[in-house]
Amino acid sequence: EDELPEFDAEKVARAVEGRTGWFVGDPRVELRGLCPDCQ
Repeated sequence: EDELPEFDAEKVARAVEGRTGWFVGDPRVELRGLCPDCQ
């Protein structure tokens, strides 16, 4: 499990929730690696 030093989980969470209505912890978000549109 590589650590991403630039990764801001809170910022990503807000972006994801704001854009998709999903939230970190939601299994769908975890499965898609916090990037629903990437896959």
